[in-house]
Amino acid sequence: MNGRRGWAGCWLLVALAGGCDAAEPRLDAALPRDGGAALDASRDAGTDAAARDAGTDAASGDAAADDDAGLADAGVGCPLGPDPRIQPSGFTEYERSWAEVFDGRAFPDTPSFGMPVGAWTISRDYASPQSTGMYITIPIDLPADRSLNILATGAVPASSIGYGMPRRGNVFVSLSPCPGDVRPLDPEAADVYARACRGSLYESSITFNTGAAGSCRVSPGRYWLTFMHADPRVADFSPTSTSCDSGGTACESSITASLY
Repeated sequence: MNGRRGWAGCWLLVALAGGCDAAEPRLDAALPRDGGAALDASRDAGTDAAARDAGTDAASGDAAADDDAGLADAGVGCPLGPDPRIQPSGFTEYERSWAEVFDGRAFPDTPSFGMPVGAWTISRDYASPQSTGMYITIPIDLPADRSLNILATGAVPASSIGYGMPRRGNVFVSLSPCPGDVRPLDPEAADVYARACRGSLYESSITFNTGAAGSCRVSPGRYWLTFMHADPRVADFSPTSTSCDSGGTACESSITASLY
């Protein structure tokens, strides 16, 4: 679970510009977290016990750890246990810092125009990336008694960051103690992350809470925001799945965030 961060932070799965200098791209920085190759298909999503260390036993679906529990060490390993939709096989994972995704800003600030997150996010590191077969995951630290709102809207041009040909899409967003958690929303799930802390957004928003109210109510701590332009609810979900408009393989969503 060790993140590989670098200049490549310029792309996000939902559209990003994070403070990168497009004039001097570092191709090596655009490599995925696992060292440069797409996640090995033999490594099905929650496999490696070493990669999912400490929380596996304590977590796999214990409802006691849901609404107001989160995890004291949220984000250390994957406490949710093996699942084929957590770091799914065949998908490339890109871990990026908030600043890399959101035009050099510190969490939770985002550009007022809405950052174009998606294939364009990584196009500043190498040519013609696709939205299919990959996702972007961002580590964040949620403070106590606050609410984080993520708003997604259809991608629009943003000349200040060189984004001139918007490609719209429906973006899946999740909050989880595990990077790459793309399990679909399940109202009957044992853990609050799958039950409430995710959704497919087009012109809508989702809110995560560390206070007393809200459906996605978690403890303060380290979490991962994951963005993917595919719908994990479909029966034939695979690295070729896409939620881009008109079935395209590359698209973006304009993302803004607020912490209150």
